[in-house]
Amino acid sequence: MAPRPREPAQEGASQLTEIRDGFQYIRGDTHLVPFFGYLGFIMVLITPAAFLTPLQTARSFGDEVWRLTAIEMVFSVGMMVGGAALAAWGGFDSRMRTMVVSNLIMGACTVALGVVPHLGVYLAAMGIFGVALPLYNTPATVMLQERVEPAYLGRVFSVMTMLSTALIPLSMLRFGPLAEVVSIERLLQITGVLVSFLGLLAPLHRRLMSFGEPKRPPVESQDLAS
Repeated sequence: MAPRPREPAQEGASQLTEIRDGFQYIRGDTHLVPFFGYLGFIMVLITPAAFLTPLQTARSFGDEVWRLTAIEMVFSVGMMVGGAALAAWGGFDSRMRTMVVSNLIMGACTVALGVVPHLGVYLAAMGIFGVALPLYNTPATVMLQERVEPAYLGRVFSVMTMLSTALIPLSMLRFGPLAEVVSIERLLQITGVLVSFLGLLAPLHRRLMSFGEPKRPPVESQDLAS
């Protein structure tokens, strides 16, 4: 007999239960708490670079369609290049180190987007930002797949999805009105400096950095191999 489909209310309750269980699992893991805190701060701080740059381009360089298309295309091509480079390179042995390097590049690019007066340089900074993004997203996903118990992996990813779908719109509710009072360039400069500062602080957090260390085989396996 085919299983009966869930009612919408049951599906909603199930999703909430998964998110609640995911939060409980994260709260009980000493590595996941700082890791998700790190992810959350980055999500908030890169919001202006992710969503206010089209408005900045229209205000500073002109609102012609080709200009707005150019920044989207350059960013997308950058992401493809970054993904291909990561696939060929594989990143550092410590996945957190790869994320931190990406973090620093994104911070520098965000500051650059807030200071460059020429569209060509602006597009170059946007492209490099796109290259750096896969170096941040991919290791984060792989680390969770490696470190989280399989039974809780879906729940933890539900929390990650919830954070991204909640923090970014909430951040825009703050940064959007600010962009009418403070110049977008100034917002990019401030958030870019904060992103870079976070990247410099992250290596000082031993528990956070140890989360990205490669998993070692059990001692018994090493002995048998030798």
